[in-house]
Amino acid sequence: PANMNCGSSLPGLYAAGDALGNIQNGAVYALTGSAIAGGAVTGTIAGETAAKEALQIGELVVGDDEIKRAKAYIFTPIERKGGFSPRWVTQLLQNTMMPYFVSYIKKADRLEATLKLVEFMQEHIVPKIFARDPHELRLAHEAKNMILSAEMRLRSALFRTESRGNHYREDFPRREDPEWLAWTKITRENGEMKLIKVPIPEEWWPDLSLPYNERYPFRIPGE
Repeated sequence: PANMNCGSSLPGLYAAGDALGNIQNGAVYALTGSAIAGGAVTGTIAGETAAKEALQIGELVVGDDEIKRAKAYIFTPIERKGGFSPRWVTQLLQNTMMPYFVSYIKKADRLEATLKLVEFMQEHIVPKIFARDPHELRLAHEAKNMILSAEMRLRSALFRTESRGNHYREDFPRREDPEWLAWTKITRENGEMKLIKVPIPEEWWPDLSLPYNERYPFRIPGE
Protein backbone atom coordinates (compact mmCIF):
# COMPACT_ATOMS: atom_id res chain seq x y z
CA PRO A 1 0.00 0.00 0.00
CA ALA A 2 1.05 3.58 -0.64
CA ASN A 3 -0.52 4.80 2.62
CA MET A 4 -2.36 3.63 5.75
CA ASN A 5 -5.72 3.90 3.95
CA CYS A 6 -4.96 0.98 1.60
CA GLY A 7 -4.41 3.32 -1.31
CA SER A 8 -2.15 2.52 -4.24
CA SER A 9 0.27 4.62 -6.25
CA LEU A 10 -2.59 5.19 -8.72
CA PRO A 11 -4.90 7.91 -7.34
CA GLY A 12 -8.38 6.59 -6.64
CA LEU A 13 -7.37 2.91 -6.70
CA TYR A 14 -7.65 0.99 -3.42
CA ALA A 15 -7.00 -2.64 -2.63
CA ALA A 16 -7.49 -5.16 0.16
CA GLY A 17 -6.34 -8.61 1.21
CA ASP A 18 -3.83 -10.35 -1.05
CA ALA A 19 -4.38 -7.71 -3.74
CA LEU A 20 -2.99 -5.14 -1.31
CA GLY A 21 0.05 -7.23 -0.49
CA ASN A 22 0.39 -5.91 3.05
CA ILE A 23 0.25 -9.34 4.72
CA GLN A 24 2.56 -11.24 2.44
CA ASN A 25 5.73 -9.25 2.02
CA GLY A 26 8.63 -9.85 4.34
CA ALA A 27 7.87 -10.56 7.97
CA VAL A 28 4.23 -11.62 7.84
CA TYR A 29 2.50 -14.25 5.74
CA ALA A 30 -1.17 -15.10 5.66
CA LEU A 31 -1.05 -18.69 6.83
CA THR A 32 -3.73 -21.12 5.73
CA GLY A 33 -7.08 -20.07 7.16
CA SER A 34 -5.88 -16.75 8.57
CA ALA A 35 -6.00 -14.50 5.50
CA ILE A 36 -9.65 -13.63 6.11
CA ALA A 37 -8.62 -11.42 9.05
CA GLY A 38 -6.35 -9.28 6.90
CA GLY A 39 -8.92 -9.18 4.11
CA ALA A 40 -11.68 -8.08 6.48
CA VAL A 41 -9.63 -5.31 8.10
CA THR A 42 -8.10 -3.92 4.92
CA GLY A 43 -11.38 -4.35 3.06
CA THR A 44 -13.16 -2.19 5.62
CA ILE A 45 -10.48 0.50 5.50
CA ALA A 46 -10.27 0.52 1.70
CA GLY A 47 -14.04 0.49 1.27
CA GLU A 48 -14.71 3.36 3.66
CA THR A 49 -11.88 5.47 2.23
CA ALA A 50 -12.90 4.83 -1.38
CA ALA A 51 -16.54 5.67 -0.60
CA LYS A 52 -15.58 9.00 0.98
CA GLU A 53 -13.37 9.87 -1.98
CA ALA A 54 -16.08 8.87 -4.49
CA LEU A 55 -18.43 11.43 -2.95
CA GLN A 56 -15.95 14.17 -3.84
CA ILE A 57 -15.43 13.12 -7.47
CA GLY A 58 -17.55 14.31 -10.35
CA GLU A 59 -18.59 12.30 -13.38
CA LEU A 60 -15.75 10.34 -14.95
CA VAL A 61 -15.37 9.93 -18.69
CA VAL A 62 -13.53 6.91 -20.07
CA GLY A 63 -12.28 7.22 -23.63
CA ASP A 64 -12.95 4.67 -26.36
CA ASP A 65 -9.24 3.88 -26.70
CA GLU A 66 -9.01 3.02 -23.00
CA ILE A 67 -12.02 0.74 -23.30
CA LYS A 68 -10.48 -1.04 -26.30
CA ARG A 69 -7.19 -1.57 -24.45
CA ALA A 70 -9.01 -2.94 -21.41
CA LYS A 71 -11.07 -5.35 -23.53
CA ALA A 72 -7.98 -6.55 -25.38
CA TYR A 73 -6.21 -7.26 -22.09
CA ILE A 74 -9.20 -8.99 -20.50
CA PHE A 75 -10.23 -11.18 -23.42
CA THR A 76 -6.81 -12.22 -24.78
CA PRO A 77 -6.81 -15.64 -23.00
CA ILE A 78 -10.20 -16.62 -24.42
CA GLU A 79 -9.09 -15.68 -27.94
CA ARG A 80 -6.14 -18.09 -27.81
CA LYS A 81 -6.76 -21.41 -29.54
CA GLY A 82 -4.59 -23.44 -27.19
CA GLY A 83 -1.91 -23.35 -24.55
CA PHE A 84 -1.90 -24.01 -20.81
CA SER A 85 -5.14 -24.30 -18.87
CA PRO A 86 -5.43 -22.01 -15.83
CA ARG A 87 -6.16 -24.99 -13.56
CA TRP A 88 -2.92 -26.69 -14.60
CA VAL A 89 -0.95 -23.45 -14.14
CA THR A 90 -2.44 -22.95 -10.68
CA GLN A 91 -1.55 -26.50 -9.66
CA LEU A 92 1.98 -26.06 -10.99
CA LEU A 93 2.40 -22.87 -8.98
CA GLN A 94 1.01 -24.45 -5.82
CA ASN A 95 3.38 -27.40 -6.15
CA THR A 96 6.23 -24.92 -6.51
CA MET A 97 5.36 -22.57 -3.65
CA MET A 98 3.68 -24.73 -1.00
CA PRO A 99 6.51 -27.05 0.18
CA TYR A 100 7.41 -26.16 3.77
CA PHE A 101 11.06 -25.59 2.80
CA VAL A 102 9.98 -22.75 0.49
CA SER A 103 7.09 -20.98 2.22
CA TYR A 104 7.85 -21.59 5.89
CA ILE A 105 11.47 -22.59 6.54
CA LYS A 106 13.36 -20.40 4.11
CA LYS A 107 16.96 -20.24 2.98
CA ALA A 108 18.57 -18.17 0.24
CA ASP A 109 19.53 -21.01 -2.10
CA ARG A 110 16.04 -22.55 -2.01
CA LEU A 111 14.34 -19.18 -2.44
CA GLU A 112 16.56 -18.31 -5.39
CA ALA A 113 15.89 -21.67 -7.05
CA THR A 114 12.14 -21.27 -6.60
CA LEU A 115 12.29 -17.72 -7.92
CA LYS A 116 13.93 -19.03 -11.09
CA LEU A 117 10.97 -21.36 -11.61
CA VAL A 118 8.47 -18.56 -11.03
CA GLU A 119 10.35 -16.29 -13.43
CA PHE A 120 10.17 -19.07 -16.03
CA MET A 121 6.40 -19.22 -15.52
CA GLN A 122 6.17 -15.45 -15.98
CA GLU A 123 8.13 -15.53 -19.21
CA HIS A 124 7.03 -18.77 -20.87
CA ILE A 125 3.74 -19.93 -19.35
CA VAL A 126 1.72 -16.79 -18.56
CA PRO A 127 1.69 -15.65 -22.23
CA LYS A 128 0.20 -19.03 -23.20
CA ILE A 129 -2.61 -19.36 -20.65
CA PHE A 130 -5.88 -19.86 -22.51
CA ALA A 131 -9.55 -19.98 -21.54
CA ARG A 132 -12.47 -21.84 -23.12
CA ASP A 133 -15.30 -19.96 -21.41
CA PRO A 134 -15.92 -16.95 -19.12
CA HIS A 135 -15.33 -19.04 -16.00
CA GLU A 136 -11.89 -20.11 -17.20
CA LEU A 137 -11.23 -16.52 -18.26
CA ARG A 138 -11.51 -15.48 -14.63
CA LEU A 139 -9.26 -18.36 -13.59
CA ALA A 140 -6.72 -17.37 -16.24
CA HIS A 141 -6.36 -13.88 -14.79
CA GLU A 142 -6.27 -15.30 -11.26
CA ALA A 143 -3.43 -17.65 -12.23
CA LYS A 144 -1.49 -14.78 -13.78
CA ASN A 145 -1.93 -12.65 -10.65
CA MET A 146 -1.00 -15.56 -8.38
CA ILE A 147 2.31 -15.94 -10.20
CA LEU A 148 2.98 -12.23 -9.75
CA SER A 149 2.12 -12.56 -6.05
CA ALA A 150 4.50 -15.52 -5.75
CA GLU A 151 7.32 -13.46 -7.23
CA MET A 152 6.62 -10.70 -4.71
CA ARG A 153 6.72 -13.17 -1.82
CA LEU A 154 9.98 -14.75 -2.91
CA ARG A 155 11.77 -11.47 -3.58
CA SER A 156 10.55 -10.08 -0.26
CA ALA A 157 11.71 -13.18 1.61
CA LEU A 158 15.16 -12.89 0.03
CA PHE A 159 15.30 -9.17 0.73
CA ARG A 160 14.54 -9.49 4.47
CA THR A 161 17.74 -11.00 5.86
CA GLU A 162 16.36 -11.82 9.30
CA SER A 163 13.56 -13.82 10.93
CA ARG A 164 10.44 -12.08 12.25
CA GLY A 165 6.81 -13.05 12.70
CA ASN A 166 5.94 -15.93 10.38
CA HIS A 167 8.98 -15.16 8.24
CA TYR A 168 11.71 -17.62 9.26
CA ARG A 169 15.08 -17.61 7.52
CA GLU A 170 17.14 -20.68 8.34
CA ASP A 171 20.26 -18.73 7.37
CA PHE A 172 19.22 -15.61 9.36
CA PRO A 173 17.37 -16.98 12.43
CA ARG A 174 17.46 -13.84 14.61
CA ARG A 175 15.46 -10.61 14.59
CA GLU A 176 17.77 -7.79 13.57
CA ASP A 177 16.95 -4.58 15.44
CA PRO A 178 16.90 -1.76 14.52
CA GLU A 179 17.98 -2.59 10.95
CA TRP A 180 14.80 -4.51 10.15
CA LEU A 181 12.27 -2.59 12.18
CA ALA A 182 10.83 -1.74 8.81
CA TRP A 183 8.26 -2.60 6.20
CA THR A 184 9.22 -3.91 2.79
CA LYS A 185 7.87 -1.76 -0.02
CA ILE A 186 7.73 -3.08 -3.57
CA THR A 187 7.61 -0.77 -6.56
CA ARG A 188 8.02 -1.32 -10.28
CA GLU A 189 10.66 0.59 -12.20
CA ASN A 190 11.39 0.04 -15.89
CA GLY A 191 9.35 -3.16 -15.80
CA GLU A 192 11.23 -4.68 -12.87
CA MET A 193 10.45 -5.01 -9.16
CA LYS A 194 12.38 -2.81 -6.78
CA LEU A 195 12.35 -3.46 -3.03
CA ILE A 196 13.11 -0.85 -0.39
CA LYS A 197 12.88 -0.64 3.39
CA VAL A 198 10.45 1.79 4.99
CA PRO A 199 11.14 2.24 8.73
CA ILE A 200 8.18 1.70 11.04
CA PRO A 201 7.35 4.54 13.48
CA GLU A 202 9.81 4.57 16.39
CA GLU A 203 6.95 4.49 18.90
CA TRP A 204 6.32 0.94 17.66
CA TRP A 205 9.90 -0.16 18.36
CA PRO A 206 10.66 -2.60 21.17
CA ASP A 207 12.85 -1.43 24.03
CA LEU A 208 16.30 -1.73 22.45
CA SER A 209 17.99 -1.19 25.80
CA LEU A 210 16.86 -4.65 26.91
CA PRO A 211 19.03 -7.70 26.22
CA TYR A 212 17.80 -9.73 23.26
CA ASN A 213 16.50 -12.59 25.43
CA GLU A 214 14.41 -10.18 27.51
CA ARG A 215 13.24 -8.18 24.52
CA TYR A 216 11.99 -11.37 22.86
CA PRO A 217 11.21 -13.96 25.57
CA PHE A 218 9.36 -16.17 23.07
CA ARG A 219 11.79 -17.30 20.40
CA ILE A 220 11.92 -19.80 17.57
CA PRO A 221 14.52 -22.62 17.26
CA GLY A 222 17.93 -21.27 16.35
CA GLU A 223 17.11 -17.75 17.50
